[in-house]
Amino acid sequence: MLLILYNSQSGKGKGKRIAQQIKESLITQGINFEMYRDNEWPNDISVFDCIWLVGGDGSLNYYLNKYPDFDLPLGLFPGGTGNDFYSNLQSHSNIYQLVDQYLRKQTRKIDIGICNGQRFINTIGIGFDGEVLKDMTIARWIGGHLGYLLIVIKHLILFKELSFKYDRDGESKNEKLLLFFISNAPATGGGFIISPKAKIDDGHLHIVTAKPTPKLKRLFLLPKVEKGTHLSHPNVNHWTTKDINITMEKSTFYQIDGELKSASEFEIIVKDQAIDVLV
Repeated sequence: MLLILYNSQSGKGKGKRIAQQIKESLITQGINFEMYRDNEWPNDISVFDCIWLVGGDGSLNYYLNKYPDFDLPLGLFPGGTGNDFYSNLQSHSNIYQLVDQYLRKQTRKIDIGICNGQRFINTIGIGFDGEVLKDMTIARWIGGHLGYLLIVIKHLILFKELSFKYDRDGESKNEKLLLFFISNAPATGGGFIISPKAKIDDGHLHIVTAKPTPKLKRLFLLPKVEKGTHLSHPNVNHWTTKDINITMEKSTFYQIDGELKSASEFEIIVKDQAIDVLV
């Protein structure tokens, strides 16, 4: 049986509207399903054979961590504000077309990341990105890419670089950095192409760091990050790995798929071909 889970608050109510469209389509076609919203999601989903999830990247992250022991085919509907991960899978957002497409149950295996035991599917940003997320009230009110952009500009001016200790290619590094991103997918923040070379099924984490940069030059770097053309900048480094350990001088804010957390040590790995998504 089909299980539909949705976040009624995502995308300023967009998730709720999409869930209603799906419900109407399935009833018309005579297809059996169960639907749950928000905190009503069931704890046991073993009786179902397919999951459809309506929400944004935050809802997807919540799903992955609420049901870590279930590997059921997962169909995604873009009910959030940014929907960065959805953009890796589908080129359209016509809900009725997606319903018909997902009913064919064609799947693709994709990777996920695990940070300190928590699953993630898009991006982790340590330090700078954590401070941005702390200040996201206005961004959520404005919505999408523009809201995120305004907060990013503010912190590009105010943020002070942090010290990171980590290993790269068997060599221990200890350096101050403006940015430190660990990505499974290219985009975050409603369309910022942080890791343009990342692929959701390449079996690798993509690391992007930025060295200390004067404040004015930071602003000139921002449009490159939006478009994903920043990897050629002399202050930016990019490499891939299966795992990485990072140590900070003190507990530091970070975002993991849009969830704000803090830690001083990070143990991050990729789990390749971990879940099946409907395409």
